[in-house]
Amino acid sequence: MMRLTLTLMTSLSLSLSMAGCGSHSRAATPTEASSTAGLSASNREAPGPVLLAPQNAAVQYRTTPSFTWERVEAADNYEVQIAADARFSQLVDTDAVSVPRYVAAGALPTGTLYWRVRAVMPDGTSGRYSDVSTLTLQQPQAVFDIPDGSGIEEVERIIAEAAAHTPAVVRFAPGGSYRLAPTQKDLIKVDSVSNLIVEGQGATVTFTDATAGLARLNNCTSILIRDLIVRFDPLPYTVGVVRCADSTTGEFTLAMDTPQMVPFDEEPIVNHWTWGVLLDPDVPGKMLDGSPLVISTVEGEAARSTSADGETLYTLRLKSPTQAKYFVPGAKYIQFARNGGRSLVASTGSTDVTCLNVTNYGISGGHYLCTEGSDFKVLGCTSLIPEGQWFGGNADGIHVRSNKLGPWVEGC
Repeated sequence: MMRLTLTLMTSLSLSLSMAGCGSHSRAATPTEASSTAGLSASNREAPGPVLLAPQNAAVQYRTTPSFTWERVEAADNYEVQIAADARFSQLVDTDAVSVPRYVAAGALPTGTLYWRVRAVMPDGTSGRYSDVSTLTLQQPQAVFDIPDGSGIEEVERIIAEAAAHTPAVVRFAPGGSYRLAPTQKDLIKVDSVSNLIVEGQGATVTFTDATAGLARLNNCTSILIRDLIVRFDPLPYTVGVVRCADSTTGEFTLAMDTPQMVPFDEEPIVNHWTWGVLLDPDVPGKMLDGSPLVISTVEGEAARSTSADGETLYTLRLKSPTQAKYFVPGAKYIQFARNGGRSLVASTGSTDVTCLNVTNYGISGGHYLCTEGSDFKVLGCTSLIPEGQWFGGNADGIHVRSNKLGPWVEGC
């Protein structure tokens, strides 16, 4: 499991790949100048931290709250307890973190919860617990169901109606299936909305527009998107197998990797052309060893021909012919359809946005993007390679820029 937290980001830009999330944890050192609770003597018990948020007796509609408290001077880490009773005999969640902030790895139960924190010093001694604070998590009364198999007009209408009557829940049918081409590129597109929950309930949304995105959230607060599977048909890229390359002209010739792939000279590839990547022919998703990070080709130039044995071939041209040396026969080359493409979830100027247990098989742009916002959370989300294919998403796993309170990423 991976955990990554950043407590303050002002002009910092952070990009992470969705690949390589292993069984380890990592927490960035906080850089915020928060007030501290000092120790009058090194051998005294550390004081109980001052809890900051949520405020005592707060009521929220999302089940993925962020807990924060003031830093305790010289603390090595903090123990967090969340319980269903004031005596903490019915623990709901407990964990240790190295920063004065905590987000549970999954959704917390609705109802009244009790939480407290204590500091642990470098020598292993524990300080006093903080005062106990309560938080009540409620399910919104307004529920808007999207019937299984609904078309794009109905889906967009229901989402818009829910966004206009928050706090609200939008629910896809349990295990449902939807084939959609969003009219504005992003399926969930909302501005200045608070307390909206989108429950996928294990449904699959298949975008028939390869450059579509799941959500675009502008100046929103307290948004939760959970338990949804996202696929693309056609995929936002195509893959070929290198047959030969010419270092003088920069031309290289490919055959399609599988018959199901979109040809290089057809939509959406030819009209959304960007760069490409050389892939290992034996390991799905792995770049070819020693190859450049990206390959730039002449936009939309893919000459179709037929070999002597009847194989359909496509010839592309490198902007830098010297890169032809990396195009060894048998290597795989992926061409992205990213120009004009959307991110899976893009949040701008928004606070407290959570993506929980979202699985995607490909994406035209980046995966999770948050700019000029705060408290962006990505929990238990997965980016996978479609069955029988050689690649998944086209760009960054997590891209965060100019955030007041940095992202919390765990279990991805």
